[in-house]
Amino acid sequence: MTVDLTPRPGHVVEIPAPGYTCDFCGAPATWDIPTVMGPWANACSEHEAQFHTQPGVTGVGVGQRLVVAPLVSNDPTEIEHRLGTVGDLLAFQKREEK
Repeated sequence: MTVDLTPRPGHVVEIPAPGYTCDFCGAPATWDIPTVMGPWANACSEHEAQFHTQPGVTGVGVGQRLVVAPLVSNDPTEIEHRLGTVGDLLAFQKREEK
């Protein structure tokens, strides 16, 4: 089975609350970045600007913004929106298994 991992512009994957903390100061992290020191790190906006190899730039292998998922919603429209991608993946997996 293969899964298409092609980046899609505008596709956002939310991380579970409470999210991650900055590896430099412990504040809430808003970035996952490769650093000028070499390793990748979670960073707040201040440390992203200071240590990101390409500050403000996102993309595969370049860094990404971290988006924390809001608390669970009872709104059926919101739930359907969030589960749409999971449902799509499950449908894809079932097609590939046949």
